[in-house]
Amino acid sequence: MSELIVRASEVKNLMVLPRSKKETLSETTKSWLKTKAKEQFYGFKSFKGNKYTQKGIMCENEATELLSEYLYLNPTKLTQNKKRVSYKGFSGECDVIDDNLIIDTKCPWSIDTFPAFTEDADKEMNKAGYDWQQKVYLRLFQKERAQIAYVLVNTPDELLTDWDDKELHNFNHLTVGQSITLSSEIVLTDKDIELMDSQYALANKYYKQLMEELQNK
Repeated sequence: MSELIVRASEVKNLMVLPRSKKETLSETTKSWLKTKAKEQFYGFKSFKGNKYTQKGIMCENEATELLSEYLYLNPTKLTQNKKRVSYKGFSGECDVIDDNLIIDTKCPWSIDTFPAFTEDADKEMNKAGYDWQQKVYLRLFQKERAQIAYVLVNTPDELLTDWDDKELHNFNHLTVGQSITLSSEIVLTDKDIELMDSQYALANKYYKQLMEELQNK
């Protein structure tokens, strides 16, 4: 039976700890594993993206160029990473590798959802689970530090509707610095690795039980 593969973007679901000491996995983690087992067994994908994720995909190169301009005054200094790494059940493909620093770019949907302050960027990062995502990247790519860069780029017209206020989606009037907020840096500790591995072992065992139940239907 195949082992559980946890993508870096999913690891937030793995790291939700149970409220009771009597439980080994949280209900959040169990629900996520059930979805993964169903997807694997029945061959479907429950989430195929939305306009928010689509913007991120469509604008990732532009976001990288703006970040490179912001950090180095050179839009071509940083380039998108295209390498995927897998290790001990985890898999990931980070956005940018800059020496010992990993940077993931996030493109907010509009100025309303843009964290303009470091404190807000950190809150958004932790709420979305991006901190654990970066810790997986640090482990996979063997780097020392990671950071989230929230980058304001114009929302592609094809993603907007007549109901959207286009003034909230056009940022040509801003300087590069005004368009970017960097989170605090993230590091990976031995305790993080230990917790990651213990959670994975529990989740992998439960995932195999789910797959066995499906196969015995």
